Formats: sequence, C-alpha cells, structure tokens
Amino acid sequence: MSASHLKALVIDDQHSMRSILLALLRKLNITQVKEAENGERAVEMLLSNADKPDFILCDLYMDKGGGIDFINQMRRQDALKILNIPVILLTGESDPMILNVGRQVGAAAILQKPCSLPDLAKTIGGAVGFDLTPGSSLRADA
Repeated sequence: MSASHLKALVIDDQHSMRSILLALLRKLNITQVKEAENGERAVEMLLSNADKPDFILCDLYMDKGGGIDFINQMRRQDALKILNIPVILLTGESDPMILNVGRQVGAAAILQKPCSLPDLAKTIGGAVGFDLTPGSSLRADA
C-alpha cells in the first residue's frame, strides 16, 4: 500500500480549512479525498457509500455535529462502528479537559490547528500504521 491508495474524509464547516487540508494531503500524495461540511453530512455519506475512507480528519467545533458528536455516532451506531475508521480531531482548542474528552470518546489523535505538513504526516501515519513523513520511504510500521 502507498499513500496514493489512502482514502480520506475531511470534515470541517469552513471551506477554506477544507481547501488547506486538501492541499496538505496532496503534498503527502493522498488524493482520494471526500469532503463534508459537518458531522451530520459525514454520517450520511458514510452510511450511503460502500467506499469507506482509511481515516477521517474532523474539526472539533462545527454546527450540526462537531467532532465529539461525530465520534460518538461512529462508536454507537452499529453500521458505523463496524467500519472501525480512525478519526483525527483537528482543533485550535487548548483546554486540556476538552481535549481529554476527545480522547475518551475515541479520537485516534488530536492535532492542533494550524498544523504543519510533518505533524499531519506523523499523525495520519500513526492512525493508519504507515510512515508518511515527507522524504521518507513509505513503510508499514512493525
């Protein structure tokens, strides 16, 4: 498997942030990316599409289902739970209590905004089990 085979779902209510994330993902050679403007729409997409993403990047705060609400739905609905897709929360939040809640509900990782390309690569790599850091050869973690 290579990064170009990875599929992503980016969930953010700000179009500009989705565009930035898509550009960063392209730099990692991840081009199979779908977008949703909120958690509610993302749930609809996951339930209606057999082509599941390998990971999800999700904003913590959004109308109609923020990141914590989205992860709760992913873990509580049987049709979504069986997909077992790692969810990476993106946030500018620094309150340790809020970040801890994100981890407790099941976020694979929490990434601070703005995020750098190396941080994004490391976080996604940890979630999917590959070294995606720019300049490295792609390899499965042992």
